[in-house]
Amino acid sequence: MAISDKSVPLTLIKYRSDIDGLRAIAILSVVGFHAFPSWVTGGFIGVDIFFVISGFLISTIIIDGLKHDTFSFFGFYCRRIKRIFPALLLVLITLLILGWFILLADDYSLLGKHVAGGAGFISNFLLWNESGYFDNAVGTKPLLHLWSLCIEEQFYIFWPLLLWIASKRRLSLLKFAVMLGLFSFVLNAVKIQSDKVAAFYSPQTRFWELMVGAGLACIILNKQKFINLKYRFGAWLSDVGGGQEPEIALKILVEVLSAVGAVLLVTSVYIISEKNLFPGWWALLPVLGTVLIISSGQETYLNRKFLSNRVLVWLGLISYPLYLWHWPLLSLARIAEGHELNAVIRIAIVLLSAVLAWLTYKVIENPLRASNFAFPLLCVMVFTGWLGFHIYGKKGFPGRFPELKSIDVTGYEFGGEWKMHTCYLQLDKGDKLFPNRSKCIEQHKHIIFLWGDSFAAALYPGLNSLERSRDFGIAFFAANSCPPLLGWDNPSRPFCKEINDRNLKTIKEIMPDIVLLHANWTATIPNSYPIEMLANTIIGLKKLGVPRVIILGPVPVWGEKLSEILFSRFKADPFHRIPERIKPNQERSMISASQLLEVIAKKAGAEYIQSYDYFCNDEGCLDRIGDGKGSIVSADNAHLSVFASEWFLKQIQNKLFER
Repeated sequence: MAISDKSVPLTLIKYRSDIDGLRAIAILSVVGFHAFPSWVTGGFIGVDIFFVISGFLISTIIIDGLKHDTFSFFGFYCRRIKRIFPALLLVLITLLILGWFILLADDYSLLGKHVAGGAGFISNFLLWNESGYFDNAVGTKPLLHLWSLCIEEQFYIFWPLLLWIASKRRLSLLKFAVMLGLFSFVLNAVKIQSDKVAAFYSPQTRFWELMVGAGLACIILNKQKFINLKYRFGAWLSDVGGGQEPEIALKILVEVLSAVGAVLLVTSVYIISEKNLFPGWWALLPVLGTVLIISSGQETYLNRKFLSNRVLVWLGLISYPLYLWHWPLLSLARIAEGHELNAVIRIAIVLLSAVLAWLTYKVIENPLRASNFAFPLLCVMVFTGWLGFHIYGKKGFPGRFPELKSIDVTGYEFGGEWKMHTCYLQLDKGDKLFPNRSKCIEQHKHIIFLWGDSFAAALYPGLNSLERSRDFGIAFFAANSCPPLLGWDNPSRPFCKEINDRNLKTIKEIMPDIVLLHANWTATIPNSYPIEMLANTIIGLKKLGVPRVIILGPVPVWGEKLSEILFSRFKADPFHRIPERIKPNQERSMISASQLLEVIAKKAGAEYIQSYDYFCNDEGCLDRIGDGKGSIVSADNAHLSVFASEWFLKQIQNKLFER
């Protein structure tokens, strides 16, 4: 997001308003994608436009300084600090203040981590290890967008030194830039096939876009060669075109190049989407389009009349603070609302971002860019990074809201051997089935066999707690998103069938007294899982001679993270009261699934325990256990928390053990 620093004494560098207009196109694309992703499907290519512009302008400054012996590393980095730090610090500090009042502990802790990453310009590496840019979870990461700024800053760290070394050794800077750019592009093209997230966030696979801009700067700054090249090309065009004047032929050519560049950018925005392997080869479209527009010069009709108009130039001037402001505001609004924002709110946030960007540009950026505050700004950035890391280390300061102390928002933790891909299987990475099978079966005279998906796994703490006072052992085999439906061949999770078949074989071997079946039954309405196939499981168990088969009905499914629902209610109530019961938004599906399960269980000869009766009544479902002051029922949007699991199993223990 860098721009030309006018405080540098330049000889060949001239301000180009069309480049500010090009920045405006880039920021409008990015903001459009973030606010309206279904309308501007490829708007994220605006970042690639910024990369080329930054590589071009920064390399122009450095190469011109090296050529005229005016370049200084100290001066360069002081200017970068004064250019980048003021607006960034304002946004980071504002987010930390806002987050203190509106974010729950886990979200505030994550924000602190990302503030530290942004202040240290390593956000891209943090995000690389967390999730992909297009994953659903990224909508609640207010500093997701800093990944691109961090890649630019990483480029600024190494590129000046490499250019200086190449210049001292009298190497061709153009060949040097082309060589490094080609290496980075090849790495990008190869990496995108095996690790899309790494290719997106890695500086090694992104530097080629900045190198393209750098190569263009090398060509244009070699003024005499550039003029000779243009003259020869114009003469060749004149011959090809039937004797036209070289100047006229060349003018026509640059007009065409500018128009083609514009077409490539527009095409990129609307044909590229998150479904493509990006960057990869697709990134060549916006990169080439940007190069054609910049290289065609400021005097082409498109550059002069469209890109240089006052509105686009103004947007280009505030593009950096607008980039910094828009995403955090959208993200915080999503967190506060707990769901996707409607179009009116998103438009309002974009307009607010533009106002804040303009104020930041006028009040913060411009004054500090002309100051001598580089070192103080560096110190404040270091402190801000430390503060973010401190918040992360303190787990988001959960004590900020004493009224919410009873709500465990740290997430449900299964704990023990069974979580670590042993008894609770998460096979997305091809883990072996039941690698330590013996650890999943507690040898005992009486055994309860727990079988199901992650919802069943959430029952384990409750069973484990009962085990201390009851005479039984536990056999535990569950797999993520694998309901206990014998014979169901799930095309999206082919290993589920094998898991269920192995469970049946294990049951035959150990013959437990009780098989307890549980899953995300609500997902079966409407027909995500073929719930009727549960009858196959019951019949299969009965044929083996299992004494008792118990189906445990659906637990409350809220649709959103329960802690965030409660926090929203807490903030919205003037007396900060948290309701004891809430109507789940999937209540109808819960009731429908429960009724169907009861019918299936009765016909197939299994017992049925109605979980709904313990958690819910006509007023809604319990959101906390213990007279409205206990622990939260669901650790996320549905899975029982450890406390709720223990409470629930105690409530139904008589039905489990006494007939």
